Amino acid sequence: MPVAVTAAQTPETPARSRWASSNWVSSRWGRRALVAAVLCAVIVGGAFWLCRRERVAAKRLLDRGNWVQARTKLRRLLWLQPADSELRLMMAEAFARDDSHSAENQALEAVEHLRCIPDNAPQGLHARIREARLTLLVLHRPMAAQALLNRALAVDPNAAQAHTLLWTILSLTGREDLAQPVFQRLYELGPASSRREYLTAWFYSQMDLGQITAGLDEQMGFRRFADENARRVELNRLLAYRHAEPDEPVVHAAVARWFLDEGDPEQALHVLEQGLQIAAAPDDAYFVAALVAVLIELGRLEQADELFARWPEPHEGHYYWNSAGLLQAELHWDNRAAAKAYDQALAAWPGQIDWKCQFRKANCLALAGDEQHAAEARRRSHAIRDQFKPDVLLRLRRALEDPDDPENLKSIVDFYAAFGCDTEVRYWKETLAGGG
Repeated sequence: MPVAVTAAQTPETPARSRWASSNWVSSRWGRRALVAAVLCAVIVGGAFWLCRRERVAAKRLLDRGNWVQARTKLRRLLWLQPADSELRLMMAEAFARDDSHSAENQALEAVEHLRCIPDNAPQGLHARIREARLTLLVLHRPMAAQALLNRALAVDPNAAQAHTLLWTILSLTGREDLAQPVFQRLYELGPASSRREYLTAWFYSQMDLGQITAGLDEQMGFRRFADENARRVELNRLLAYRHAEPDEPVVHAAVARWFLDEGDPEQALHVLEQGLQIAAAPDDAYFVAALVAVLIELGRLEQADELFARWPEPHEGHYYWNSAGLLQAELHWDNRAAAKAYDQALAAWPGQIDWKCQFRKANCLALAGDEQHAAEARRRSHAIRDQFKPDVLLRLRRALEDPDDPENLKSIVDFYAAFGCDTEVRYWKETLAGGG
């Protein structure tokens, strides 16, 4: 009689049972994993949608000038996305444009966010220019601003805003002799519609810098009293720069040059002696130029000559060659060498408009026995000086108001031609011919 075999007695039953149990467990965890994945996707998607909505809302608040509320939203977003450069720009704007608190504190907050944006980010160029603007106009740190602009120009050498702000910094710190290449670069970059504006600004920066800086000085709070003259306001500005950047040789030199121009070389030397405590001062050409000029003015020619021998490279520019001419003439009594040095100084901006340098050259030529060229240099000196008479400059200012008039254009072109400024002559002619 056959024996019935039950399921419990079947040899395969335990394996099948284990497989079924394992499959059931696997299915259970698989379902849980699927549910978790779906939940994560929903959460991430929801978070992304929420961030996008909050970003739009923050932008709307910025457009309406609701700075505090905008910052509240942006802080939450930056907690989630601290490396988002666009959010950093928005937060910087929310601080920089809020005038309900201290401008300096707001600028510092804005700068902190701008610093988080790398140069190579899509927003990097704009961030560096914006940071430089705040650093100059609010924090009064021109050299730090210049370093930021150098970074901006490394990203985009054709960034017109960076060139414009760099030109402003050079003008505000008394380094107009370095501004010509910046102006020429701006002019070449265009657009044609801006070229006349650049040419007009260049005229005033050459002939009446106060016309350019007056508005900025007012904006930055350097005019403390309504009746302060432009020269005093300029000193206020330079002293503020020195206070904000005490370790920058350039700002010490700028203050010293102000006192030298005012006929106080002793005070200028005092300022420069303080600046000499800065380790980088002997390697800064602008600082060395100021110190050499002060020592020459004080009659300390041997000291000036010793310092001149250590002038940092490159050995070029108007102030280098003017100092060389002065030392050759007054210390070494070599008038021919002095005349040659003055030729170099007159060829470099602003030598074209330096009638005193031209006159010193004439004296050196006369002492060297070259009366013919000396007389020519004297005539040139007088011609340059005559271009700075008040009636001439007034006529030029009026001509600049309507340079399309042929007579006005002729006045402008003749003015620059008298100095031998061929580039400016060409720029004015081609700009007006092109309807710029």
